[in-house]
Amino acid sequence: MTDRRFPYTLIPPSISEPRTRALLDAFEAMIGAFDFSVLLQRNADETSTEALPLAMHDRSLEEFIGEDGLPEEAVRRLIDEAWPLHEDKGTDDGVALGLSLIGVRPHFEHWWQQEPEGPHDTHNLTVYVNEHLFDDEAVLLNSKVQIAALTMVDATKRWSQDTNFELGAEFETTLSLGLGGACVALAEPMGAMAIPESGATLCAGAVGRGVAHMARVFEPVLPEAGTHLASAAIARGHSFLSLHGELLP
Repeated sequence: MTDRRFPYTLIPPSISEPRTRALLDAFEAMIGAFDFSVLLQRNADETSTEALPLAMHDRSLEEFIGEDGLPEEAVRRLIDEAWPLHEDKGTDDGVALGLSLIGVRPHFEHWWQQEPEGPHDTHNLTVYVNEHLFDDEAVLLNSKVQIAALTMVDATKRWSQDTNFELGAEFETTLSLGLGGACVALAEPMGAMAIPESGATLCAGAVGRGVAHMARVFEPVLPEAGTHLASAAIARGHSFLSLHGELLP
């Protein structure tokens, strides 16, 4: 009986009799049928899906999550990085860490780095979405991603400085360049922009005229030359998008 959690030696001599031992046996049986590992929540891997809201509350993570919530994978990242996330709040490192946990890369440009110098105590923050965060959304820069990024920035940014926020998408794509070296991608009003041959779709709130003549970059341009390049699309605010091209009013 050495493997018992509650050996009979725990019973005081004054009540050590069959009924007490039967009660202890009942406790032993109940404990033996319970998996105590479900109570361990030292990290995200040990936390069940049902317990994630409690783990978020215990770590005060609600302020980092927007009204649309986050996918389970992103929530688990936040849980594992909860202490550094709180510790670095109010710094560029804190903003970068928080955004990285939701698949977003930030680029900071402080007022003294701008040409010419910008107003004191201001900085531009451009964030690039590198991950299709929400599987139920067809477009990359959907409203849920925008809210998630804005919420994270708001929770981690330095409040003593004014932040000019820009949201974009960063990806690699292969474009087939024709004889004229021109490739055009159009965004439908309040719809989506599809990048040619890339499989990527971007959100757009207004008509955008994208990707001007690539011959300006690659000269001479051979007919049907396959060129691999990195493309970055910037969406200012929530309503329009420009892909290396022009914005239409």
